[in-house]
Amino acid sequence: MQSLKIFLFDLDDVLLESGGYHRALKETVAGISRALGFHQASICDDVIHRFEAAGITAEWDSAAICVALLLARVWSRTPEFEIPTQLPLPKPPFHSLSAPDFGAFIDTINHNPDSDCHSIQLAERAIIEWTRKFSTTQQKKIVDILRQSRDINRSIAHRMIQELNLGSEIFAQTYGLLPALQSESYLLKFDRPLLSTRNRSRLLDWLEIAGNHAAIFTNRPSHPPPGVFETPEAELGARVAGLDELPILGMGGLVWLSQKRGREQDYFLKPSPVHALAAIQRAIGLPRIKALESAASFALDGKVSPYWLKLHGSEVIVLEDSFKGILSMSRADKLLKQSSIAIHFRPIGIATNEYKKEALRSVGAVIFSDVNQALEAIDAFS
Repeated sequence: MQSLKIFLFDLDDVLLESGGYHRALKETVAGISRALGFHQASICDDVIHRFEAAGITAEWDSAAICVALLLARVWSRTPEFEIPTQLPLPKPPFHSLSAPDFGAFIDTINHNPDSDCHSIQLAERAIIEWTRKFSTTQQKKIVDILRQSRDINRSIAHRMIQELNLGSEIFAQTYGLLPALQSESYLLKFDRPLLSTRNRSRLLDWLEIAGNHAAIFTNRPSHPPPGVFETPEAELGARVAGLDELPILGMGGLVWLSQKRGREQDYFLKPSPVHALAAIQRAIGLPRIKALESAASFALDGKVSPYWLKLHGSEVIVLEDSFKGILSMSRADKLLKQSSIAIHFRPIGIATNEYKKEALRSVGAVIFSDVNQALEAIDAFS
C-alpha cells in the first residue's frame, strides 16, 4: 500500500495575513468603547496575539471579552449604564475613566492544553471573579455578553464585526438584515496571501503526484451542508490565498456534525480530534459529509473503516499558528495509534509573536516565522 503525504494548512496567519479580521476587531472595540464614553480605548496587535496564544482565536469572542471589561469599568462609576444594542452607535459625552488593560486580563488565563475546558470558558470564570463586587443582575449581563458573542441578533459586537468582515452587500445577502455601515468586505480588502507565488505553484504541481494531498483546516466559518447556517469566510480566505482548489474543512461542516450528533456548536472544532480527522479525509478525497461522519464514527464510536486503515504509514504535516490545531491533530494521532494505525505526525508552528511561540512549543510544535520558511526548511515538496 502506498504511503500518503498530507498537508493540513490553517488559514489565518499561515496562508493569510489576517488583516481583515484584525482590523474589524480593532474598529469594533474602538467603536463600542466610544459608545461607552471612553475617549480612547483600543486593542493592539500585541494584545490580539495574546488572545490567540491563549486559545481565543475567534474575534467575536475576543471582542465580547473586551466589551465586558469596558462595561465593568463603566459600572464602577455609573452602575445603571446600559450597553447599546443597535447600530449606529450613540456618541455620549466622554468620561475620565481609563480603559481596562485587555492584555493584563488575558494573561490571567492560564490555559492547560491537556484540559477540555475551552479558553472562552476560562475567560468567563476570570471575568466573573473580576466583577464579584457587582450585583447578580450585572454579573448576568456580563455573562450574557460572553455567551451571546456569536449571536447576530443579540451581540452588537458580533453584528459590527460580521458586517465589516463580509462587507455590507454580502452581509445583507447572507443574514437578510439591513446593513448599517456601508462597508467593503474587510476579508477581501485587507487579507493578504502569505504563501509565495513560487511555493503556491510548487504546491499545486506537487498535488498532481499520486499519494500527495492537502486541505485547509480552519475554525473560520465556512459554507455549510444543507440545514445549517454559516457564512462563507473560509471560502473568501481561500480565494485571497489563491488556493480555491484545496478542500476546506471549516466551521460550517463541523456545526452540521454537532447538530447531527446532539453536541454543542463548537464541540468538534479544534482542538477536537474530529476536526483533524475529518480534514485528513477531505484531503485524500472523501466528500465532506462522508468525511465528517467517518471522523465522528471513528473518534466517538470506535468504528475503524477502510478509510482509516489506508493511512497506516502516512505522514501528516500540520502548519498552524495556534496550539488548538496542533492539539487537534495530536489527539487524532493518539486515536489512530490506539487502532494500530501508525502515522508520522509533524507539528509545524508559524509565529513571530513570543506569546504564540510559547503556546505552540507547549504542544510540541517546531516554530518557523512564516509558511514559506517552514516549507523550505522541511523540504516539503521533495
